[in-house]
Amino acid sequence: MRSESIITKKIVLTLLIIWTAAFVVLLSVKYEYLVTVSVKDDAFYYYQIAHNLWHGHGLTFDGQNQTNGFQPLWFACNLLFGWWPAKYIGFKMVLALGFMLHVLTAYILYLLFCSFNINKITAIISSVVYLACPVTVMNALNGMESSLSLLCLVLLLYVIVNKLSDRLVILFSVLTILARLDYAILIGLILWWHKPNIGFGRIIGMILLFLIPYFVFNVFTGGSLMPISAHAVPLVIGGAMHSLFLTNPMFFQNYYIIAIVLVSLALLNTNYTIRRLGMYLSIGCTMFIIAHIIRGPVRLHYFVFAPLFIILLAVPVLKSKRILTIVLTNLLFVITIGRDSYAVLSHKQLRHQLPIYQLMTNINIRDTDNVTIGCWNAGIPGFFCRYRVVNLDGCVNNTVYYMLKERRLIEYCVNEKIDLVIDKHMVFLLYKNFYGYRVKFHVERSFGDILVCTYNKPGEEIQQESR
Repeated sequence: MRSESIITKKIVLTLLIIWTAAFVVLLSVKYEYLVTVSVKDDAFYYYQIAHNLWHGHGLTFDGQNQTNGFQPLWFACNLLFGWWPAKYIGFKMVLALGFMLHVLTAYILYLLFCSFNINKITAIISSVVYLACPVTVMNALNGMESSLSLLCLVLLLYVIVNKLSDRLVILFSVLTILARLDYAILIGLILWWHKPNIGFGRIIGMILLFLIPYFVFNVFTGGSLMPISAHAVPLVIGGAMHSLFLTNPMFFQNYYIIAIVLVSLALLNTNYTIRRLGMYLSIGCTMFIIAHIIRGPVRLHYFVFAPLFIILLAVPVLKSKRILTIVLTNLLFVITIGRDSYAVLSHKQLRHQLPIYQLMTNINIRDTDNVTIGCWNAGIPGFFCRYRVVNLDGCVNNTVYYMLKERRLIEYCVNEKIDLVIDKHMVFLLYKNFYGYRVKFHVERSFGDILVCTYNKPGEEIQQESR
């Protein structure tokens, strides 16, 4: 017992050292570089809301409009540092936490490989590959819930493979779902593969029981079981996604490849347990793709679990001495992970965020702070701009979501006293059916494809169709 306590203390100390080292390194990295390479616009929603909650503005992004549009467990992690007065430093603390969780995931992955009777050298090398792969590193530093949700997934698999307590299975199932709600699809399939001692139906019921407080919170804050962000984007682009799938299903080929690779790796495994796990993960991935096509938005960062699942299934295949198996395994690995690694290494994956960052860090509208800006993609503007920024797509603004449903967006902008609307030209066009009347936007200035616009109020004369 004492030796286990010593080991636990060493692990905790090591993780603290890793977090500190990552934070020190991040302090020297400019935000201009981070928003170009790894940190996504949505990541700033989390910290801005956590920062506002700590400083007396409630669960709001803009300081006034309430929201529940976040993954709850990662939001709780942001709260750990939301109290820090300087949010530019506090956010980097969160990024360091994400990287630390990524390192811990690699360590648990090593233990999981050992549980599969993979020799230690192979297990170490495979875990280091996962740890150092550019795609997984950038996922760990994206400011989103990626590293936390993957850690919870690996911990759940480790508990199941080592036949630990069903209570731990329930705990890590609940934590994984709270880390990312749509992972409930994967959890269901993993538990079906596991066949828990107390029964599949009973364990699902207990998991749902523990999730009830979160569902109640959502009902009271957003009027539905799910957070408002789960409804806002599909409201606007869901129909377009459905039409795109029916007319050009191959548009989603990158997601199909992930499922095909998982199926191939599962079939290549000679270990029955791993092969069954691989098939269930493949089914889960396929259901994940279908669910998001039906829901509306399908985005690559939803599939951050792909490198983890691929390495998890590919490493046992390497135990085989068949040349064809080894070649196929490495080919699949390169196709799925190597392609994206090139994009990461060339520093181009988030370059589209650079113009809005540069604009918002330098914008000077007039000699007053009494200015309100509306943005659909409001994460970077709301975090970096010195003026108040209101989210217009409803992801972190419950009030505007219901106005969008009624197609009264411009009326909302008037009521909210929004002076300027700023975003990409294509986004203005995307929301044209939700304005509520024939609005005309007046371009005051442009910055690349970013437009800074004023707009006519209801009742003012319209001389031409909206942009």
